[in-house]
Amino acid sequence: MTKFLFPLFLFCTAIVFGQTQLKVFNKADKQPVYNAAVYCDDALLGKTDLNGALSFKTKCKKS
Repeated sequence: MTKFLFPLFLFCTAIVFGQTQLKVFNKADKQPVYNAAVYCDDALLGKTDLNGALSFKTKCKKS
C-alpha cells in the first residue's frame, strides 16, 4: 500500500506546486526570441531569457 501512496502524493504535490514553462521561437528562422513579454488576462507574466524560455506560476484561465 505504501508503494502506491508515495507516488500518488508526489504526483499531487507536483501538480499543486508546479510551474508552467514555455519557449518563444521566431517562426521564420526558428531562433529563440529574447526579452519577449508574455501576458495573460492583461497581466504581465514575465519576459523570456536568452533561450526564449519563461517559467511562471499563475492562475490564468485557459481559453
